[in-house]
Amino acid sequence: MEKGKFLTPNTQTQGNPDLLLINVPSTFQQGLIPDDEEPPFGLLRLAVTLKKEGFNPCILDAHRGKLSLSDIEDIVYDIRPKFIGLNPASVNLTEAAEIAEISATRGIPIIIGGVHPTLSPQQSLKDLPMINVAVRGRGEKPLIELLKNFKNRPEIRGVYYNPEDKLSQRSDYAEPYPLENIPPIDYRIWVANPLQTRLVTFGDRKIQLEEISIYETAGCPFECTYCSTPVLVGRGQGYKPYTRPPTEKIVRDVSLALETGANAIHFVDDMAFVGPKDFRDFFELWQSQGLPPFYWRGMTRAPIIAERFTDDDLKLLVESGCWRLAIGVESGNQQILDRIKKRITLDQVKKAVERLRKAGIPQVKAFFIMGFPDESLEQMLDTQRFILELKGLGLTDISLFQFKPYPGTEEWTYLSRHKPSILEEIRYIKIGNNSKNDTVDHKISTDPALPDHLMIAQIPSAEVRELIEQTLKLFYS
Repeated sequence: MEKGKFLTPNTQTQGNPDLLLINVPSTFQQGLIPDDEEPPFGLLRLAVTLKKEGFNPCILDAHRGKLSLSDIEDIVYDIRPKFIGLNPASVNLTEAAEIAEISATRGIPIIIGGVHPTLSPQQSLKDLPMINVAVRGRGEKPLIELLKNFKNRPEIRGVYYNPEDKLSQRSDYAEPYPLENIPPIDYRIWVANPLQTRLVTFGDRKIQLEEISIYETAGCPFECTYCSTPVLVGRGQGYKPYTRPPTEKIVRDVSLALETGANAIHFVDDMAFVGPKDFRDFFELWQSQGLPPFYWRGMTRAPIIAERFTDDDLKLLVESGCWRLAIGVESGNQQILDRIKKRITLDQVKKAVERLRKAGIPQVKAFFIMGFPDESLEQMLDTQRFILELKGLGLTDISLFQFKPYPGTEEWTYLSRHKPSILEEIRYIKIGNNSKNDTVDHKISTDPALPDHLMIAQIPSAEVRELIEQTLKLFYS
């Protein structure tokens, strides 16, 4: 593979960009990164905004490109950026550290943002001592100021400098850049290989989809205890926990995305359409402008489908080209659902699956988690039984993950109070061979595991993983 293939824009292969944004791989072990990974939407928003402000950014998607450390080093050497930006998550800190070392040895200032720095900027400064700056929250506004005046280390909300802020008690977030002011992303310029080909069955027809993924919103209006999203958007800091741009902007963005040759859209937002009105407004505006039809999929919540969508709304779902809706369920035990503040009931989930399938949605997917703190084996078996019950009601696909604690979440705080020794042993392990021929093996191999002996739940991590594998095999048998 050509090393620079995943460097965008393609014309940016020479010269000195102001900022090279690197999408950090989850592992340097080739074959363990799925071929259908999503583009780095956070970096894309940063790049197009910086371009609008007169800077010269570029993106190296080292994750989707499955680049090795030497590949990344060669590209950094070739283009000699003035700054490097990294987006480490908890599962790829090792890879981020190795890339940062390359940059540091060449004297290139390093700015990090994204999940791990936002969950805990101080911890990030300790984990990656070679970096210069950690940004907490959305990075558009801080980067504009940093690139203008980096040498003077300006005081900016959400910007933490190394080393003086390493032990600080600050908790401020960056001021968000308005979503409506972020320019549309031309995927033909900014994303290498933006389309994914898939064959989908619609009744008695099979249709080949050329699908492109887009991300329109920020945050989530809910606050599940295991989820990092409330922390990532600065809940409690005076900012809105969920932001959705005007419908007109979403229509423009979708229209531009389809110009890549796509005939299908994947809305990767936690909730692109919060309720039926958002959904109706979008498709009514789309049709009123005479824009071409397309297929689409996205995520929603069970109570919205079960209780707020009318039969006419469901009919419009089908007519609009929706081929899959996914819902976050997480557990088949109501006590666990209440504990994690999911704010759904098992009956709502069953009703949502039944209504969607009866309306004619070809695929309905659900997400689940096993191994919550103090969760018993019987409660996990409730989830297994519920999954199989939903299969009987028409559920077509599941993703079943092992619970993992992330800094800043309520579950992390709970463990720090009740099982602090566990947090000292947290590390994430890639397992499996990412087989494309076996659905179960593919799902297991792409989910980072925890050390076998950890007792976050009432049974060891290895037994949680075995139950997950057993459940997946039962569902897909």
